Amino acid sequence: MKASGRSIVYFQQDFPNLTETFVRAEIEELYKRDYPVKVLCLRANRELLAQCSFSEIVHEVPVATTAQDLLRAMVDGAKALEPRYFHTPWATEAGR
Repeated sequence: MKASGRSIVYFQQDFPNLTETFVRAEIEELYKRDYPVKVLCLRANRELLAQCSFSEIVHEVPVATTAQDLLRAMVDGAKALEPRYFHTPWATEAGR
């Protein structure tokens, strides 16, 4: 079991994806070093996620029909992960 405690939560639009391999590598390295890292994404790529050694730390936000519902789902999802820090490498819908 990985280290417990408050986590570093990465907000991602789509995760993982083929054009952001550095993000995947960064998260994988933190995971290997037992940092309490988690990923909260709007869309999980199931095919690529199956190739990750850390798929259990990836959490997908439920589909929402309005911006307000999406925001509430992201806030609730983030709270459930008990974050200490938030990180997003891009200014995307997830990062906003």
